[in-house]
Amino acid sequence: MKYFLAALVFLCIGAINSSLPAGEKKAKGPMLRGEVTIVDAEANSLSVKEKLKKGAEGEPAIVAFTTNDETRVRINKENKTFADVIVGDHVVVKYTEEGDTKIATLINIRRKGEQK
Repeated sequence: MKYFLAALVFLCIGAINSSLPAGEKKAKGPMLRGEVTIVDAEANSLSVKEKLKKGAEGEPAIVAFTTNDETRVRINKENKTFADVIVGDHVVVKYTEEGDTKIATLINIRRKGEQK
Protein backbone atom coordinates (compact mmCIF):
# COMPACT_ATOMS: atom_id res chain seq x y z
CA MET A 1 0.00 0.00 0.00
CA LYS A 2 2.87 2.39 0.80
CA TYR A 3 4.38 1.83 -2.64
CA PHE A 4 1.02 2.46 -4.30
CA LEU A 5 0.63 5.79 -2.46
CA ALA A 6 4.19 6.80 -3.25
CA ALA A 7 3.63 6.04 -6.94
CA LEU A 8 0.37 7.98 -6.93
CA VAL A 9 2.05 11.04 -5.38
CA PHE A 10 4.86 10.81 -7.91
CA LEU A 11 2.39 10.71 -10.81
CA CYS A 12 0.42 13.67 -9.43
CA ILE A 13 3.58 15.78 -9.13
CA GLY A 14 4.52 14.90 -12.71
CA ALA A 15 1.06 15.90 -13.93
CA ILE A 16 1.26 19.25 -12.14
CA ASN A 17 4.72 20.00 -13.57
CA SER A 18 3.66 19.14 -17.11
CA SER A 19 0.62 21.41 -16.89
CA LEU A 20 2.60 24.59 -16.16
CA PRO A 21 2.07 27.41 -18.66
CA ALA A 22 4.69 27.62 -21.41
CA GLY A 23 6.14 30.77 -19.84
CA GLU A 24 6.96 28.83 -16.69
CA LYS A 25 8.91 26.05 -18.39
CA LYS A 26 12.63 26.33 -18.93
CA ALA A 27 13.80 26.25 -22.53
CA LYS A 28 15.95 23.21 -23.25
CA GLY A 29 18.79 22.73 -25.66
CA PRO A 30 22.07 24.39 -26.54
CA MET A 31 22.63 28.10 -26.00
CA LEU A 32 24.73 30.92 -27.40
CA ARG A 33 25.75 34.23 -25.83
CA GLY A 34 26.49 37.26 -27.92
CA GLU A 35 25.36 40.51 -29.51
CA VAL A 36 22.51 40.88 -31.99
CA THR A 37 23.86 42.03 -35.37
CA ILE A 38 20.78 41.64 -37.59
CA VAL A 39 17.03 41.55 -36.88
CA ASP A 40 14.72 40.68 -39.78
CA ALA A 41 11.12 40.92 -38.57
CA GLU A 42 9.66 39.89 -41.94
CA ALA A 43 11.70 36.69 -42.05
CA ASN A 44 11.38 36.09 -38.29
CA SER A 45 15.12 35.77 -37.96
CA LEU A 46 18.11 37.29 -36.22
CA SER A 47 21.87 36.94 -36.31
CA VAL A 48 24.07 36.94 -33.23
CA LYS A 49 27.83 37.54 -33.05
CA GLU A 50 28.97 34.98 -30.52
CA LYS A 51 30.84 36.09 -27.43
CA LEU A 52 34.03 34.07 -27.10
CA LYS A 53 34.97 32.64 -23.74
CA LYS A 54 38.02 34.11 -22.01
CA GLY A 55 41.16 32.63 -23.46
CA ALA A 56 39.43 31.38 -26.60
CA GLU A 57 41.25 32.00 -29.85
CA GLY A 58 39.89 32.84 -33.27
CA GLU A 59 37.17 35.04 -34.62
CA PRO A 60 33.69 34.97 -33.10
CA ALA A 61 31.12 33.32 -35.35
CA ILE A 62 27.97 35.04 -36.54
CA VAL A 63 25.09 32.61 -36.03
CA ALA A 64 21.68 32.90 -37.70
CA PHE A 65 18.50 31.89 -35.86
CA THR A 66 14.90 31.65 -36.98
CA THR A 67 11.99 32.26 -34.64
CA ASN A 68 8.43 30.95 -34.54
CA ASP A 69 5.25 31.40 -32.53
CA GLU A 70 6.73 29.36 -29.69
CA THR A 71 9.89 31.50 -29.35
CA ARG A 72 9.87 33.35 -26.04
CA VAL A 73 11.51 36.76 -25.65
CA ARG A 74 12.43 38.15 -22.24
CA ILE A 75 13.94 41.57 -21.60
CA ASN A 76 15.09 42.25 -18.04
CA LYS A 77 12.94 39.32 -16.85
CA GLU A 78 9.75 40.61 -18.53
CA ASN A 79 7.95 38.78 -21.33
CA LYS A 80 8.21 40.68 -24.62
CA THR A 81 7.84 39.96 -28.34
CA PHE A 82 10.33 39.46 -31.15
CA ALA A 83 9.50 43.02 -32.31
CA ASP A 84 11.24 44.31 -29.15
CA VAL A 85 14.63 42.81 -30.09
CA ILE A 86 17.07 45.40 -31.49
CA VAL A 87 20.53 45.36 -33.03
CA GLY A 88 23.15 45.71 -30.30
CA ASP A 89 21.21 43.79 -27.65
CA HIS A 90 23.33 41.42 -25.58
CA VAL A 91 21.50 38.11 -25.61
CA VAL A 92 21.51 34.52 -24.53
CA VAL A 93 19.72 32.44 -27.14
CA LYS A 94 18.56 28.94 -26.32
CA TYR A 95 17.71 26.97 -29.44
CA THR A 96 16.98 23.66 -31.10
CA GLU A 97 18.37 22.41 -34.40
CA GLU A 98 16.44 20.97 -37.32
CA GLY A 99 19.01 20.03 -39.93
CA ASP A 100 21.14 23.13 -40.54
CA THR A 101 18.48 25.48 -39.12
CA LYS A 102 18.76 26.84 -35.59
CA ILE A 103 15.35 27.69 -34.12
CA ALA A 104 15.38 30.04 -31.12
CA THR A 105 13.26 28.77 -28.23
CA LEU A 106 14.23 31.59 -25.82
CA ILE A 107 15.86 34.98 -26.44
CA ASN A 108 16.92 36.43 -23.10
CA ILE A 109 18.07 40.06 -23.15
CA ARG A 110 19.58 42.14 -20.36
CA ARG A 111 19.42 45.88 -21.04
CA LYS A 112 21.23 48.16 -18.63
CA GLY A 113 19.48 51.29 -17.50
CA GLU A 114 15.95 50.01 -18.15
CA GLN A 115 13.51 49.30 -15.36
CA LYS A 116 12.51 45.71 -14.71
